[in-house]
Amino acid sequence: MAGSWIRLAHVKLASANATIDTANDSSFSGNDFGAYDKLHVEFYTQSDANDHYCTMRFNADNSSNRYSYQKNADFEVPDGNANVNAPHNDVYVHTRNSFNVMDIDNKAGKEKLALLRNIGCTTGKTNPPAYRQYASKWVETTNQITRISVHQGNGSNTFDAGSYITVFGHSDDVISDEK
Repeated sequence: MAGSWIRLAHVKLASANATIDTANDSSFSGNDFGAYDKLHVEFYTQSDANDHYCTMRFNADNSSNRYSYQKNADFEVPDGNANVNAPHNDVYVHTRNSFNVMDIDNKAGKEKLALLRNIGCTTGKTNPPAYRQYASKWVETTNQITRISVHQGNGSNTFDAGSYITVFGHSDDVISDEK
């Protein structure tokens, strides 16, 4: 039987903050959750007062020329222009609350490829949800992703308490089932 998914990190904000960082998970020592070939990330951001413009960083890397991404918004034709040379991966939520799911191919010696899906909305039935999908990569080949942070990129805005990030890792270990 193939290996299984395990929860590596979970951080939930107790008070408003501009950053949600897996390094703040007290269930492991140090700043990282360990290296796994496949990662599944879920994060939820909320703000009662301000729209979001989130950015993501892997392993606290904010160097220029390290990330690139392309997006498709609300099921329209992709914009056709890849956003390159950024010190982060953009997640342009542009709404007050959002749920995000990202799957990452995190193999050692390879660029890290990711697919992120985002749904966001402002409260009320007259405000339909917005949907975005991102294809992105982090060009790092030396290290695997062992830390993920989400940053509020819209001035001095913050995420409200209750916003969170959870990271799962996939083990390729073979597990024998003796039954």
